[in-house]
Amino acid sequence: MDESSYPGTVGGINFSKEFFQLPRTPKALKKYQAEVYDYLSAEKSRRDLARTNREPFKTFMEELTPFALYCDWAYGDREDVLCSLLPGTGAGDAVIVNRDNGDRHIIEITWPIDGRQAAAERKELSEQGHTIGIFSIDQPLIEELDRIREIAEKKQLRDYSIEGRSTLLFVLADFPHYFDSRENHRLLLLDLVEDLKRMEFKVDDGVLLLFNSQRIIPIFP
Repeated sequence: MDESSYPGTVGGINFSKEFFQLPRTPKALKKYQAEVYDYLSAEKSRRDLARTNREPFKTFMEELTPFALYCDWAYGDREDVLCSLLPGTGAGDAVIVNRDNGDRHIIEITWPIDGRQAAAERKELSEQGHTIGIFSIDQPLIEELDRIREIAEKKQLRDYSIEGRSTLLFVLADFPHYFDSRENHRLLLLDLVEDLKRMEFKVDDGVLLLFNSQRIIPIFP
C-alpha cells in the first residue's frame, strides 16, 4: 500500500475527508469507522502510514473516530438520525440530524494534543512496536489532563446553543499514559471531571471519551 492511493480507497473502502462528511446512521458510521480502522491496523506498513498524521488520517483518527464512538453510544440503533462530519465552517465539528423533523445536534470535538509528544510516541511505535510512555511516571498524564482544562476554559467563551442541541465531546487518549487499574490515575481523572462540571459552558451537555478503551463518561448536565 502506498501514499498514491490517498485520498482514495482503503481496502476497497472510500477514504477521504469528503467521504467522512456523508450522512450515515449511527450503526453505519460505526461500521465504516471500524472497517477502516481494522484495515489500517492489520499490517505494520499500514499502521506506519496512518501514524504519519497526514490527511486524511488525521481527520479520521481525531474527528471521525471519536464522533463515530459518540454516535454509537448516544443513538445506538436509531435509524431516524444521520451523522456526519462538518466542513471547517466554525459551526461545530460534526452534526446529527433528525430525519423526521430536521432538528440538528451539533458536536464540538475537543482533543488537545501535544504535537511534539505525539510525534515522538508515533515514532517509537513504528520503530519499536511500543512506546516508553507505558513505563513513565504520572507527569505525562497530568499534562494531558491539564491541556483539557486549559482548552475547556476557552470553550466557556463560545455559545454552542445557537443551532439546537449541542454537545462538547472531550477526548483523552488513555493509552499510553492512563491506567484505570491505578487508583491515583482514577483520582486524577475524577478531578478533571469535577473541574469540568464546575465550568459554565453555553452548551446542552458534555462527555469525556477515553479514546483507546472506547469508554464515555457523562460530565454534565
